[in-house]
Amino acid sequence: MFDQDDVVRKPTLVPTEKGVEDVNIGTIDKPKVVRLSKTLSPESKAKYVKLLSKFSDVFVWDYSDL
Repeated sequence: MFDQDDVVRKPTLVPTEKGVEDVNIGTIDKPKVVRLSKTLSPESKAKYVKLLSKFSDVFVWDYSDL
């Protein structure tokens, strides 16, 4: 499964357009859209949204953030 450098030989988890959904962790006026897998449980999705919302300031959302 892994090579000698601990790199996955054949990655199998590839997100597809059909398998993800857009989630706004910002506001209506300043949206911050992330994409989460549709296969996440509601509990996992809530945890990701909470985590990403808490640390949303570390991501670049538009060119003015650079």
